[in-house]
Amino acid sequence: MSKERVQWALALGVFLVIGILIWVQRPEPIAAEGFGFDEPRPAALEPVRCQEGELELAGTVSSAEGAPAADVLVTLLPSGETPAPGAPLSWGYTDAAGRFLLRRLAPGPYRVVLVDAAVPPCTQAVTLPSAAPVAWTLPAALPPLPTLPELRRGRVTGTVIAPGELAGDATLAGLEVVLRPAPENDPLCGAALRRATCDAGGAFAFEELVLARYTAEVLPAWGRGGSWPVLARAPLAADAPETTLALALEVGELEGQLLEDTGRALEGALVRLSALEAPDAAGAPQTWPPVVTDAEGRFRFTHLPPGAYRLRLRAGLAEREVPATVVARRRVSVPLEAMDPRAAHAPSGG
Repeated sequence: MSKERVQWALALGVFLVIGILIWVQRPEPIAAEGFGFDEPRPAALEPVRCQEGELELAGTVSSAEGAPAADVLVTLLPSGETPAPGAPLSWGYTDAAGRFLLRRLAPGPYRVVLVDAAVPPCTQAVTLPSAAPVAWTLPAALPPLPTLPELRRGRVTGTVIAPGELAGDATLAGLEVVLRPAPENDPLCGAALRRATCDAGGAFAFEELVLARYTAEVLPAWGRGGSWPVLARAPLAADAPETTLALALEVGELEGQLLEDTGRALEGALVRLSALEAPDAAGAPQTWPPVVTDAEGRFRFTHLPPGAYRLRLRAGLAEREVPATVVARRRVSVPLEAMDPRAAHAPSGG
């Protein structure tokens, strides 16, 4: 026998053995009946038998004063905490004469709930069949609900007054007057926070203001809509149709001039101002909107509450911090040393 025939015979034998093993170890067919592939069978439920009958319940409902009670909801419930399965719910409303009629009722004891918007709900007991129409009386009417007090409104006008020493230069246009309801007000009085903007003369007005007690505060133009800084504060008792209020600003100003070592004015230097005595919620100093020096190197901060502040100056590469104190009704000129905008480390001012 040649070599090729021996190889073909071996290969054929191997395939024959594999086929026999596959045939012997084939899985048995799974019976659909035992494996759960049958069609779902609906659950068998007991038919619901509605416990209706041929009886009627008629009657009248009267108010505590004896007048017919119209539009009273009459609901008939089976007696007991748990109604029987299939027990019907019968209900209806009384007519203008206080009459009602419920039909298709089965014999037995029932609870009847009478509901009217003006009185507390009440429950009656009845057993069917009833020999005669029933007559029920509602409890006394509920007391009237408390009503909100009538809102009284008025008009509040006023003026914000700048300190005499600063009145010539400080502008009042854009200042905001805030009225905050006082804690001692009745919570139902209707008072709410109100805001008004001043004109160039400091005049403001609140129309249709709920008459109550308020705390009046003045905020700078850039602080409108906020709560800080407060430039003036005064109580307000708005208890008349017309009320006038005058708010005097107790503020000061800071100004300064920034020069180079050569005596030339530093124009465009950035000046920032922080209040050391009024930190924000995080404990950081409150900061005013920054200003820049003009062509003469001058700057000014207006409408500042009295207290301690810090000026931060920056011109080119040079930076400096300078303390300053604001005095009410005065304009304080802060002495500043010359700065070299080309030097990265300028000496700190006193």
